[in-house]
Amino acid sequence: MRRIHVTSVLCAFALVLGACGDEEVLSDNGSSSGSGSSASGADCEAISAKVKQDVEAEGTPKPVIPSSPAKELCISEVTTGDGEAITQEDADAGRTVTVNYVGVGQKSEKAFDSSFERGEPASFPLNGVIEGWTKGLVGMKVGGRRQITIPGALAYADSPPSADISAGETLVFVVDLKEMKDAPKPIANPEVSIPDAPATELATTDITVGTGAAITQADADSGTQVEVNYVGVGQQSKQVFDSSFERGESIDFGLNQVIPGWTRGLIGMQVGGRRQIVIPGELAYGENPPGQDIAPGETLVFVVDLLGIG
Repeated sequence: MRRIHVTSVLCAFALVLGACGDEEVLSDNGSSSGSGSSASGADCEAISAKVKQDVEAEGTPKPVIPSSPAKELCISEVTTGDGEAITQEDADAGRTVTVNYVGVGQKSEKAFDSSFERGEPASFPLNGVIEGWTKGLVGMKVGGRRQITIPGALAYADSPPSADISAGETLVFVVDLKEMKDAPKPIANPEVSIPDAPATELATTDITVGTGAAITQADADSGTQVEVNYVGVGQQSKQVFDSSFERGESIDFGLNQVIPGWTRGLIGMQVGGRRQIVIPGELAYGENPPGQDIAPGETLVFVVDLLGIG
C-alpha cells in the first residue's frame, strides 16, 4: 500500500505507487464528487447493493467483482463503524491507519494481496498509498468495513508492481478499519554510499553489526516476517525514492514477499544491525519499475536497519 514498496519493494503491501488522475468518486447512494467522468453511477449503485448482501462478515471477505472495468471510484459501505471518521484533513496530514484488507483484480478475479490471509493487519500513512485508497477511505469510521472499487487510473495505471496485476486493471478491496492515529514523526535518513557505475552483482556492507538473531536461508525460504527501517536511492538519479525513516514508522514484511535483492541481501544480517545493500537491476525491478522514480534496469541502493525477526 505504500508508494514504492519493497513488492514493489514489498508486494505484500501492494498499494504502493500513487497514480495521478481526476476521477469521479461515487458513494453507495450514487452521489458523486470531483470531475473527469461522465458515468451515471448506476454501476456503483448495483455493486453497492450486492456488496451489502454478499460480502461475508467472518473470515476473509469476498469482494463483489464488477463485470467490466470501473470508470470511477466506487465506495460501498458494508458495515458503518462507531469510531472516529477519517477526514480529508486526516488524509492530507498523512495520519496512520491500521486495517485488514483483501485485494482482488477485476480482470483476473484473483486475490493478489490479503492481510487476512497473513493473519496480521497492516498500518500505513494515508498519504503514502495509491490514490484510490486515500480517496476511498475518507469518511470511513473506525470499526467499519467498506468495499472500494478502484479504476486503473487511481491504482497503478500502466505500471503495476507485479505480474499479479495487469496494466490499467481495476482493483477491488474490502477493508476493515481497525485504528487511526496521528502521523508518526519522521527520522533523518542515514547516509547512503552510491556507486559510480551500475552494479553487476548483489553487494552488501555491514555498517553496524547487530547483536541479536541472524536471518538465515531457512528464514528467507519460509518467508519469515522481519521488521525494518530503510531508505532506498536510485544509482542513476542519486535521489531517495522511498524511506520508512521519512515516514517515521518501521515496516514488517515476509522475506519471500520482496524483490530478490532484498531477500538475498538480508541473509546473515543480525537484529540491531545496519546494512547497505546494492542491488543490480535484474534483482530489483528489471525493465518494469513500479513508478517514474526508478528507471528501467536501474541499480538500487538501500540502507536497512533490522529491528526484529518473526
